[in-house]
Amino acid sequence: MLFPSLSIDNFFSDPDKVVELSKTYEYAPHPTGKWPGVRSASLHQIEPKLHMQVGRKILATLFPNSYEKIRYGSSELMFQKITPGEQNIHGGNWVHCDSPMDLTFIVYLSKHKNSGTSIYEMNKPYPNNDNLEKDRYTFSNFKNKQKAINLLEQNNKNFTETISFKSKYNRAIFFDSGHWHSANISFEKNEQEDRLTLIGFYRNFINTRFHQVENRRI
Repeated sequence: MLFPSLSIDNFFSDPDKVVELSKTYEYAPHPTGKWPGVRSASLHQIEPKLHMQVGRKILATLFPNSYEKIRYGSSELMFQKITPGEQNIHGGNWVHCDSPMDLTFIVYLSKHKNSGTSIYEMNKPYPNNDNLEKDRYTFSNFKNKQKAINLLEQNNKNFTETISFKSKYNRAIFFDSGHWHSANISFEKNEQEDRLTLIGFYRNFINTRFHQVENRRI
């Protein structure tokens, strides 16, 4: 993998202000159910100053001595909200990867105790990654609860958890987008608050020297 898996607490100096800002935007679901909940437009469109500030901090964390020289093809940062509800819970827990992105970034901005993220290894080669993605979209739109649960279990049995990031208010995590991962969403009984995160992706790093020991994808 090209990037390490990292966790940083107290990412924003004033996270409450960021949360209040998130409430001013419009949100929409993915048209085919590719991910659970709803997302804002990318911050580079609606809040370019915050997009730049967060982006610089992300790159400075990974490349402290050269972040100002780092170039990449594209980046997206969006707020995402997942409302308590069984369909969203199961949809969030589907093991998947974010390829062809290179780097995935998440900041937890709600105070749920059990809504973190896990990294997995695949137990054996999946028969067809295209089928996995097709199953994921089908699953997201299932109306029959038991069929949805069965499909989730059928997918996730192919993977073994290797890292678990616990959700904590204002905690940021980074990991290689090629890693298999899932949200671990388990809302407490009678929970009313949405699971709010700032999620981002970076793609096509240009002429970048990766300094990790294992700096290639297999």
